[in-house]
Amino acid sequence: MISSDNHGWYLFDGRGSVIQRVGNDADDGTLIILHTYLYDAFGNELTKDADNTNPFRFNGEYLDQETGTYYLRARHFNPRTGRFTQPDPHWGIHNMQSDAASIIQSGNLYMFTMGNPVMFADPSGLSAEMTRLIIGRFGLLNGASIAWSVSNINNMARSRANAMAEDLGLGKYERRHVGRGRTADIFIPDDFHNIVDAYRHFIGNFYMTRELGVEVASFVSNMNEFITLRDYGNLLSHNLEAGWVSAMVTRAVLQDIWNDAVGRSIAMSHPHLNSSQAFNLALSQGRLITNAYDIFLTLGIDHLIPRDGNNDRTDWRVRMMWNFNDQTFIFTDPDGNNSVTVRL
Repeated sequence: MISSDNHGWYLFDGRGSVIQRVGNDADDGTLIILHTYLYDAFGNELTKDADNTNPFRFNGEYLDQETGTYYLRARHFNPRTGRFTQPDPHWGIHNMQSDAASIIQSGNLYMFTMGNPVMFADPSGLSAEMTRLIIGRFGLLNGASIAWSVSNINNMARSRANAMAEDLGLGKYERRHVGRGRTADIFIPDDFHNIVDAYRHFIGNFYMTRELGVEVASFVSNMNEFITLRDYGNLLSHNLEAGWVSAMVTRAVLQDIWNDAVGRSIAMSHPHLNSSQAFNLALSQGRLITNAYDIFLTLGIDHLIPRDGNNDRTDWRVRMMWNFNDQTFIFTDPDGNNSVTVRL
């Protein structure tokens, strides 16, 4: 179970949805049920309570109670219509016509989980694309099953990270409308790369490796970071079939790649540890990057960052050649005269 100082203990189902909150009775301290949650297939809550200010609900996602929509990073999802409120940002003739998942998605650019929220989830607002990539790699039947499991694991990891952020105070409370003219203080986790983000990436890859195997975990994680590099315009060139990417990588993305790999490594090397034990081991061994600001120094590549004549940084990115196959990285300076090779 995951606890929150303000909302008690969270209980989740297999998809990562919050189904109950329990806490201590104010009179005698006994454990009582604070609230029970029921949802339909698209996340419409069947047990609504205007006084309930817990922001995490269906699939463990943040519910904006003022608009009634779920925040899924790239887009917002409206459970009442079963559709996103913005179109799929990636659809196009050049990239969405090669397989069944893409054709289904292209028929309605507002479609949520290809119209099948029982089988799939979409924590990024972009997972129709991830589903397409998984199916392309592992086949339609195996790929659909893998995509469903990956969605559930990602939801669980994000839910647990959100609860950790609240416990550690890594965020802030904001006054938000909760319906019927009422407001409440809602906890909003910080959206920067710290120990909570390290935990989310580590735990997600730890469970994917344990439940789906390291090949699946590596592929899914690599594709997630590839999509991030592409979406922010940091790709230089790539060949996914050959397994390499050239990009200008930011500290945040490099931190995620690193912590993903640590999660997979410890899942394989310490099969007797549960997720909490494994995370604490990684922390004690100094293997996790818990502050993105330090990663260039940690990897010994800070001197490769572009600088001007006064030695001031002109860019917070570094040129990277990333080999998916053996997780080797070659970092170079802007002129290509100096390089550092790192293997995770």
